[in-house]
Amino acid sequence: MGSGANQGNSGQAQILVFQGVLYVSNGDNDVFAMDVETGKTLWKYEQRAGTMSLVATGGGLVFGGDANGRFRAFDDRTGKVKLDYRPVHTYTLSNDISYIQPKARVY
Repeated sequence: MGSGANQGNSGQAQILVFQGVLYVSNGDNDVFAMDVETGKTLWKYEQRAGTMSLVATGGGLVFGGDANGRFRAFDDRTGKVKLDYRPVHTYTLSNDISYIQPKARVY
């Protein structure tokens, strides 16, 4: 997963385990998906700013905000970015629904 030498804001990130996959960011601002049984990296996304949080839904998406105000939705199996939204004025992650303001998209 890299050295994590670049601490940035990644200390605010959360480790997330959902349906046998661990989603985590490191000190180099990368987001990873790893199989919890084998430890194999399933996908990696390199971003420019520290991850603030990661949240998964049953809809096949992992949501995360970063320190630059971007809000992304990743395909939970491939890591492909399905949504890259900026600026994010507010966002709420609650149960199975994520809201993005000001355009009020619901996922």
